[in-house]
Amino acid sequence: MNNIETGQEAQTASLIASHVSNDLNIEEENRITHLPEDLNDTEALIEALLFGSEEVRPAARASLVAIGSEASAKELLKALDLVLESEEVDETAVEELCLALKETGEAAFKVLLQALKSKRTTIPATYALGLVGDKRAVEPLLELLNSNQPRLQARAAVALANLQAQRAVAPLTELFNTSANYVSVQAAAMALAQLGAFEPLLEKLKNEATSDVQMCFWNVVESSDSETNSSRRSLALKALSRYAEELLTADGKTVAFQPLTSPVIFAKL
Repeated sequence: MNNIETGQEAQTASLIASHVSNDLNIEEENRITHLPEDLNDTEALIEALLFGSEEVRPAARASLVAIGSEASAKELLKALDLVLESEEVDETAVEELCLALKETGEAAFKVLLQALKSKRTTIPATYALGLVGDKRAVEPLLELLNSNQPRLQARAAVALANLQAQRAVAPLTELFNTSANYVSVQAAAMALAQLGAFEPLLEKLKNEATSDVQMCFWNVVESSDSETNSSRRSLALKALSRYAEELLTADGKTVAFQPLTSPVIFAKL
């Protein structure tokens, strides 16, 4: 890395650090209310995107997309990395950065794929690829499930679930069943649930009523705000009904569920 890059990154890091930890509490009157005069100033536009008013953020994003260069995409990725690493992650900032990357199109996609090859940028690139929504990212994300880094495996699992990559069910099942790392197992379980692949989760429930697996079903059952989520919810409820029936058939024990409008609770009585 050259000294110019180091200086740019230090400046960006200082900018993010000065705002992001308290970004959720920034009063509207303290937010940026105007775009920079130079609409090719990527750094100033990213600042406006992150810390601008509700009117300024979309305009800043549109200006960044209009630049549409790999250089601007790299700056967006750097900002995303810093936001994700902050003590208190601002989800709105993450969404804005990922949306800007998505709308930048092919230039951003190339940058994100390239970033997967660098240890320093793999995590934010993996996160972004899951939200950008380009199915071409599935194959490289599948490869990351074989990483020996649990955090990276977890990010890849989440990204694959966001992309609704059914090809990921088998490797995610293997990760869920064989990993000794809690972070990897939990992420794989959540990804499988979001993909509607409940069988591996049910198998574990039959042997141990783990709270993590219960939480996966809980999240799916509670997420019915779209047609896709509604379909997954239906699948989850059918799977849970079958699970209860199998327990009753197998050992005569009963399974208690709270009303389906509240979190599903599993308890062998």
